[in-house]
Amino acid sequence: RLRDASRLWASLTDARGVDGRDGLWAHPDMLPTAADLDDPDGFVHREQLDFSELDKMLGEAASGGSGAKPDLHKPDPHKKDAAEDGKGDDGEGDDGKGDGAE
Repeated sequence: RLRDASRLWASLTDARGVDGRDGLWAHPDMLPTAADLDDPDGFVHREQLDFSELDKMLGEAASGGSGAKPDLHKPDPHKKDAAEDGKGDDGEGDDGKGDGAE
């Protein structure tokens, strides 16, 4: 396996340069797996994923950079809403008896 890893390392350096090779270790999802050692050329020439936008969004979310914070409070199921209890703005509820004006 050491020879396979050495071949992968050399192929990465040839194809991407030292910075490109070392850049793979900047993100854990980019690291080669044991299966990649079986096919180092496939790993080297795999389409490079760009995580910069994802990292930027995660950084903004962590710092609260979006400005608007989500409401994380759950509504109280025991607290009735004015629309749910039949009371409007006037505070009078509909008791279901009607006013007899029909």
